[in-house]
Amino acid sequence: SNLYQLFDLQKSATQEEIFKAYSEKINDMSISAYEKELIDEAFEILSDPMMRKEYDDELNEDKNEYNDEYYDIADRQQNKKIQPIGIEVEFTLEQIYNEEKKVITVPCMSKCDQCDGFGTLDKSEPQICYSCDGQGVRLIHQGFMVGQMECDQCHGKGTMISMDLVCGKCSGQGSQHQQTQLTITTDQTGYDGYQQVLKGKGNYSKQKSGDLVILYKLAKHSIFDVKERDLFIKKELQLDEALCGTAFQIQLLNRKEVTVFKKEQIPFGTVLCLQGMGLWNGQKYGNLFVEFQVQMPKHILGDHVEKYLSHCEDQEAQKAIKGALRAKHDGVKNCQLVYINPDSRTRNQEDNDGQREYGDIDEEDQYQMDGEAVQCG
Repeated sequence: SNLYQLFDLQKSATQEEIFKAYSEKINDMSISAYEKELIDEAFEILSDPMMRKEYDDELNEDKNEYNDEYYDIADRQQNKKIQPIGIEVEFTLEQIYNEEKKVITVPCMSKCDQCDGFGTLDKSEPQICYSCDGQGVRLIHQGFMVGQMECDQCHGKGTMISMDLVCGKCSGQGSQHQQTQLTITTDQTGYDGYQQVLKGKGNYSKQKSGDLVILYKLAKHSIFDVKERDLFIKKELQLDEALCGTAFQIQLLNRKEVTVFKKEQIPFGTVLCLQGMGLWNGQKYGNLFVEFQVQMPKHILGDHVEKYLSHCEDQEAQKAIKGALRAKHDGVKNCQLVYINPDSRTRNQEDNDGQREYGDIDEEDQYQMDGEAVQCG
């Protein structure tokens, strides 16, 4: 069997599915301490991306050396590292910019509140197993061979608790699966995919707590687009604004409004910048870029046209504008432009009799033209 089968999972299982299966297995009161030790070790491997990849590679090459006792308990019993757990949390740009506090719910193994994490009713440390000296395994001598087997007294745990002292709430484990609420402070340098590590806020086991990794997911903003630490916004202008300048208001990520203005002409597609109004990168703030788009009026009344003509200094342009005003469409000498989607195509005729009859003529075939044989080139 392999580690995925231990959790009744497929190799493609997500980290969330692995954690859920681990939580169900480890809280099963019918399994032995030795089996719980195996489950802990399997979870340690599958919850660590690098260890899992190495294991999967060996599994693919069919030379995986792990089995139901795929590790040496005696070597790993002491100072075992508690693996971090991860959770994806969605943040808004405002929460990141203002370093706001956020309440999140984390599924994890928490310290038992009845025994204070000791696993014993009197909150005393479990006794070291006298049979294996706390190793969880015993050496077996068979002739010249030396092997090891699980300690039959502590069932591989290395410690023992008297039955009358076992905590009934956590079955002597010192921890239990809970939905824990945490209040965190958003990291101002965060971005989509950013990982914020909270020390000691992860799984609890044997008087120690692992780390919690917050994976940032950036919520789509209604106004701003984000590129690195810079913000981008699109502003649509009327033609008069583009010609004469404009002023408008923007609500920044600090929820304060500023008036933005430009006194000169603003050509279509112009991109201008508000310096230092982007996101914080740990050393400085990024910029806020404004891309201007000009909304052309559908119709311009005659008196407006005359007004524009009076300010037009280019004689060729004046001639062109006046020519457009006088022209009438006749489809022969005067043709008016209309809009048609340029992606639409005028298709070739499909039922061409000649194409169907002669379309596959070989190079050696000939047409008869004016009594002469003409070779197809």
